[in-house]
Amino acid sequence: MTPRRSIPALGAALIVAAGVSAGARASSYVYRNFKLPSGNIGCGYSKFAGETANLRCEIVSMLRPLPPRPKGCTEAEGVWGRAVGMAPTGRATGYCISDTVMDPSAPVLDYGHTWARGGYKCVSRTSGLTCTNRDGHGWFLSRASSRIF
Repeated sequence: MTPRRSIPALGAALIVAAGVSAGARASSYVYRNFKLPSGNIGCGYSKFAGETANLRCEIVSMLRPLPPRPKGCTEAEGVWGRAVGMAPTGRATGYCISDTVMDPSAPVLDYGHTWARGGYKCVSRTSGLTCTNRDGHGWFLSRASSRIF
């Protein structure tokens, strides 16, 4: 079962707020996370009942170059330039975030290894992390540079 502290990172707090029992919560969502050995990049995969799966990755050292802040992302609303996300199909995008998927106790995706689930694939290398979805869209994240494609 997912530790309670990880649930709010991608919206499961709504399930808790709705008063659903712990047993029902466990069967109605999936949440998995991982981090790279450097600790600079962490990702969270979520699939909630009736919703599209989502993969979100964050980079502590920020996206480089920093993309323009969207109009709806004010400093009061959250942090811009640290997170990217995508559905199993379609384009990836930058996220304005007010929470985090970074978890110091997350499993480590060692360099040279691949994580895959629900149509997503992430490859960890010493040069950075590349994640793609079924359509081949995704991102590359590293301290030196980042790219959403």
